[in-house]
Amino acid sequence: MLWKIRKEEITLSSYIYRIDLPSLSQTIQEYPNFNFNCLSKAQIQSKEWLIRQLYECVGLSGKKIAMLGGWYGLLAQPLYELCPDITYIRSFDIDPDCANIAESLNKSLLHDNWKFKATTYSVNNLNWKEKVKYHTQKTDGSYQFMSDRFDIIINTSCEHMPDTWVRNVSSEQVIVAQTNDFDIPEHTNRCDSPDLLIEKLGIKTILYKGRLNTEQYTRSMVIGYK
Repeated sequence: MLWKIRKEEITLSSYIYRIDLPSLSQTIQEYPNFNFNCLSKAQIQSKEWLIRQLYECVGLSGKKIAMLGGWYGLLAQPLYELCPDITYIRSFDIDPDCANIAESLNKSLLHDNWKFKATTYSVNNLNWKEKVKYHTQKTDGSYQFMSDRFDIIINTSCEHMPDTWVRNVSSEQVIVAQTNDFDIPEHTNRCDSPDLLIEKLGIKTILYKGRLNTEQYTRSMVIGYK
């Protein structure tokens, strides 16, 4: 069940409980490669921070949202709980292990007319400016052609990929970008400040910028338009 809550009620302690716990338990049993780091304190803090600031900056009603490098799609449920009339959320990740796990965790949204759908795809190969055309895999293994337009482009994985994806975002789409300064091999595009992130992505209209200190790293976030 999705709870209707006010933005003032979004807290770190409540975030974890808004995950569908039966789906989480079933997913962990079904997918032994499940990465528990998605539930770390730093990950939860970063998502709570994003949700609060995005809601305050632009609102969510009727929005069509793309999550780039969406991993397990754990932003989807709390976004819908805050605003049940989001039109749809689509998650794209190049890792082929992510889509099935994301859909298992968001099963109720998946079954509700695909309010949430995850797809294995390189985000650098999609044109976000127009209707995004791609194929997504259905539960029976077949593929369905999709043509989706997006109002909000969320990328919480900027440290994992080059900045080429932003070239295909229009000046009318809201960009929500997060990155961090954690020095590990898979972080090939680290960034240690929101100002540097703004410069790298070419953000011209800034709705929000800030830093979040966690025990593991400092996370930078910017919300705005090119």
